[in-house]
Amino acid sequence: MRLIKADFALHVESFERRYAQLTKLSISTKLPEYFAAGVCLIAFGPADLASIRMVIDNNIGVALTEVDSFEKKIEKLRVIVESPEIKSQLARSGFEFAKNKFDAEVNREKMEVLLNNWE
Repeated sequence: MRLIKADFALHVESFERRYAQLTKLSISTKLPEYFAAGVCLIAFGPADLASIRMVIDNNIGVALTEVDSFEKKIEKLRVIVESPEIKSQLARSGFEFAKNKFDAEVNREKMEVLLNNWE
């Protein structure tokens, strides 16, 4: 798989209001793939979209949003390009997040517990 060999995965969301409104509460199905591949994620999009919020709130990649100044965006990119340790840590965090939140077996077990404890 080509993604596993990549230095970074880039996830882009539209800043156009019409499209942002349509995706505001959606998590892109590509994100679990990127995280499971163990690649450091760079997410670019509006700060209030669910996909971007997930990256920011869980520290599982670098998010570049309209809230960041141009200089701040450059600094965020510089940090992960110049620090293999930080890049690797973000990739590991993303992988662990995917394993705990998106793994089919983990989710089956959670669902089984819920269904078995139904009152």
